[in-house]
Amino acid sequence: MKTSTLSLVAVVSTALLAACGERRSAEGGGLEVLATVNGVPITERDVAHRTERPGTPAMPGHEPAAAGNALPTIVQDELVYQRAVELGLDRDPEYLRRVADLEAQVRTFRRQQMTMRVRAWAQEQVKVTEQEARDWFDRNAALVTTRFHVLQIFYRGRAEQILADRADIRSGAPFEEVAWRRFDGVPREGKAPWDLGELAWHQLPPAWRGVVDQLEPGQVSEVIRDGDRAWVIKLAAKRVDPALGFATERERIDTALRQRKAEAQYASVVAEARKRAKIVYTADGGAGRAIAITASRAAEESAR
Repeated sequence: MKTSTLSLVAVVSTALLAACGERRSAEGGGLEVLATVNGVPITERDVAHRTERPGTPAMPGHEPAAAGNALPTIVQDELVYQRAVELGLDRDPEYLRRVADLEAQVRTFRRQQMTMRVRAWAQEQVKVTEQEARDWFDRNAALVTTRFHVLQIFYRGRAEQILADRADIRSGAPFEEVAWRRFDGVPREGKAPWDLGELAWHQLPPAWRGVVDQLEPGQVSEVIRDGDRAWVIKLAAKRVDPALGFATERERIDTALRQRKAEAQYASVVAEARKRAKIVYTADGGAGRAIAITASRAAEESAR
């Protein structure tokens, strides 16, 4: 009985120590907790930031601590911080503004990182079968086996200018002369800077597909938009490349289909999150009028 009791005590003690270790690890973000100050953990990460890695400039009024003195220095800093809070010094507007800025940076980092990870997760969930790839190729064989010689007029964030250029071309101005306006002073010998040469199907930006591949040689597209980017495209020539086929393009087809499926998966995650969420926008600069996003409105935004 005595042996059994001792064994039970040992098991319970081990469990308690493990639980403490897990709690300390959790409090320290997976790092060892080196000390606590009135219950506040001081971790390896705190020491690393206090000593600061080489090449990292010190904050004003914050000289790097020697590695051996870092922990006592941090403990003292924490004590002073806690006392300052008791004195109400943490309510200083400038201090609050700077803390709010840093907290906003952390929130932005978290959102961006989780967005990246959800997209990566969505990519891992999707698969493309050989039959799916074959069916897509059969429907798009003309696109896949063709090379397109493309000329472009491109603007970013200058919608009025590209609309004016397209209007000039429609009125009879040669595409090439309009394109040269973007490169005033550039010698005209050699290949024009707006001549993209031959492009394969997978090199066409998504916004171009269904437009450029439908042009005939000599034809000019209307303005193609993608966010703040806009193009007018002239198809100089196109040719069927007999070397291209399902076998040579299978890997690229798989990549394109996986990307499409992953985007659909990601959009589904966003739509489901919106459906379950209560989202309120404060309008008029936060004057108090609230706009509740209904499920149908959220679905419409997700679709766009």
